[in-house]
Amino acid sequence: MINLNGKKVLITGATGFVGNWLARDILDKGAIVFSMSRKIPKKENLNKLCPLYDIYEKINFLEADLKNYNDVEKVVSKISPEFCFHLAAYLNPADDSPREMFEINVKGTWNILEACKKSKVKYFISGSTFKVYGKQDTPFTEDLPSKGISAYDVSKACADLIVNSYSKRYDISTAVVRCSNIYGEGDFDSNGIIQETLLKVLNGETPIINNRLAIRDFIYVRDICKAYILVAENFDKENIKGEIFNFSTGVPISIADLYKKIIYAAGKDIEPIINEKLSKEDKRYMSSEKAKEVLGWNPEYSLEQGLKKTAEWYQKCLNK
Repeated sequence: MINLNGKKVLITGATGFVGNWLARDILDKGAIVFSMSRKIPKKENLNKLCPLYDIYEKINFLEADLKNYNDVEKVVSKISPEFCFHLAAYLNPADDSPREMFEINVKGTWNILEACKKSKVKYFISGSTFKVYGKQDTPFTEDLPSKGISAYDVSKACADLIVNSYSKRYDISTAVVRCSNIYGEGDFDSNGIIQETLLKVLNGETPIINNRLAIRDFIYVRDICKAYILVAENFDKENIKGEIFNFSTGVPISIADLYKKIIYAAGKDIEPIINEKLSKEDKRYMSSEKAKEVLGWNPEYSLEQGLKKTAEWYQKCLNK
């Protein structure tokens, strides 16, 4: 197993929700962490409840636009990291700016990979999503084709192919981490179903369930960070390079039952309104058997535990 202690690690997207937590966990491993993002955040502008806040001084922030190869190459060559975790991505829920999506998610991926190749970075881990699978039989396994339709789904599928091509053709070890729906403390984006519902419930509002029959899988952010690090530490194994790994809890849940758990975690007694017109069966969740067999993966947090921690954090945010 590879020891991250003392290693130079570059994270694209370290200022984002998952990247915040990943930076913390990698620092805990004793690594030297660098963050590359389009805009360097100022500590005085950060919410004090942001996971990045109290580790701000421990991270080496560097500015670069993923769409600009010269910027990216300059940063990577300056750092010469051993590991690169590529988490930066553009997600527009409205899906109305596909060009920007492809520029960042596709072009940005080959830019960072090309820069890593040139600087002889040993290990490259790319963040992906269950959404690349689109609609097909569940649970999704890594050998299934990509059938995503939205610009985001397609852009991430393209990025996955690019990552694996660099692993097969050039002297760089890559792996793709596909995640199910991620939630947890530090997520200031209220578009996710858990985040949006928690905020409504904690404010005393009645949530509306539009797709109670849909089945999804949700994973706590600290578990997915554990997954990223697990992949990095196991690159010395023969069956890691060029591989894709699904990471999920393996416990899918209906949206109707999820709402009940969210309301319970928030400590409220609210009966949600069900919109039956928008209730259709729609199963989208992954299998993590490959990660279990190859990496010994097992999530640490149950949905109930993760929701409780997340609800407490959102309550603190509202109190402030």
